[in-house]
Amino acid sequence: MSATSRYDLVVIGSGPAGEKAATTAASLGRRVVLIEKDPYIGGASTNTGTLPSKTFRETSLALSGWKTRNLFGMDVNLSLHRKATLQDFMYHEESVKMQERARVRAELEFWKVDYVEGMASFVDPQTLKVTGKLGDQLVTADFILLATGSSPMRPAIFDFADNRIHDSDEILGLECLPGSIAVVGAGVIGSEYACTFAALGVETHMLDGRDILLSYLDREVSTALTKEFERLGILFHRPVKVIGCAVQPNGKVKLECDPGPPLEVDQVLVAAGRCSNVEKLNLTAAGITPGPRGLIAVDETYRTSVPHIASPATWSTRRSPRGSSPGCSCTSTPSGSSCWRSTCCSSCWARCWRSTRPSWCWRRWWRRWESPTASIPSTWAWSSSPTWSSASSSRPW
Repeated sequence: MSATSRYDLVVIGSGPAGEKAATTAASLGRRVVLIEKDPYIGGASTNTGTLPSKTFRETSLALSGWKTRNLFGMDVNLSLHRKATLQDFMYHEESVKMQERARVRAELEFWKVDYVEGMASFVDPQTLKVTGKLGDQLVTADFILLATGSSPMRPAIFDFADNRIHDSDEILGLECLPGSIAVVGAGVIGSEYACTFAALGVETHMLDGRDILLSYLDREVSTALTKEFERLGILFHRPVKVIGCAVQPNGKVKLECDPGPPLEVDQVLVAAGRCSNVEKLNLTAAGITPGPRGLIAVDETYRTSVPHIASPATWSTRRSPRGSSPGCSCTSTPSGSSCWRSTCCSSCWARCWRSTRPSWCWRRWWRRWESPTASIPSTWAWSSSPTWSSASSSRPW
């Protein structure tokens, strides 16, 4: 085992949250190391989730002619009639992923963030063992950020070893477009893939235990969305619970539903939610006990029960407390509380992490720093959490 390396901040996970946390701390002169277990940098957003799925969606809509189906004189039944693989729809996927990986690595190199590839696990609350290709090494830090992301849930009733049953990370590896597909779970991920396959002319079934599509939406929005799904040709089965899954001799996959008759399809996509990637971190050694699906309890500043260890939802868009900014007129919550579900008033320095354009707050911060009268809130001190420090620099960039 190599000698112990000491840092101001250790970031575990190279996704968007981990990248922004690492580069922000490094820009303030802190010594930072980013640890990633996978061979490719960028996390699920770059490699298995956001970019690949959006590439598939946009290319599918273009190649299937969906956006032109309602034009006068066009074939309203236009669809792909040949056996096409998903790779046919993802011609640009690899280049897009490579560009994003290169961008992330360039950011880390620019801010002189050390990068270590390997599996991290806690030895004690301030020490991590990183197991990689070059052996084990110990890393200690004043602060540790857990930005490990999440992975698809895999219910035991589904045999994911079979090439006809997939989770959302595997679905883009289909060898050819199926004649029919069942999407188990009508959340955001399931809905996105269901719409995409339906646009390609695939017979698409959605099975969910809830009788309302995306129930967190306003009822009118959910109803309108349901009508659009039905217009696409998506067949709903709800509320039902899948209690069995078996591959039939004819090659079909049979789903046993309660209530309702069984359903036979060519392929199955299981989109039953996600769980945190914390099972190999040995959190008990750090004094942290994860909850259901690996969720870690944090306070309003995203600190865990161990104050120097943070596990934020979106570190890169960290919120300013409502009422804490100079001139803030927010009065709907007491001063010092956080604005979880609403946008701050025009006097606030940042918007909450649910903002539709989180980069807007970075530009606003920049304008504030360019102003000769701008000042940093006294609560932003490195001594309490790894955020901006008024003592480190007059400007963060």
